[in-house]
Amino acid sequence: MKSRRGAAFGDINNDGNVDVVILNVGEPPSLLLNHGGSTNHRVLFKLVATKSNKAAIGARVTVKAGGFTQINRVRGGASYISQNDLRLHFGLGPTTR
Repeated sequence: MKSRRGAAFGDINNDGNVDVVILNVGEPPSLLLNHGGSTNHRVLFKLVATKSNKAAIGARVTVKAGGFTQINRVRGGASYISQNDLRLHFGLGPTTR
């Protein structure tokens, strides 16, 4: 059993799947790429402000698709000494619009 100190989630390789980076104690980080091969759809939003708060921390996005409503916020900080992807990732299932 190894000791871990943090985990960050995001689409590392821009294929639409959420991947994981794990910070290991005394060793290089581990990268877990999600190659699940899902045929479902998804949408990612990268929000950028023009004056201050360039990362748009706190901004909220609402997505309505397939009869469902999803809400998410851009969050700073995540796990201990880790930062998740600042893009907002919404799974749409089979919905194409």
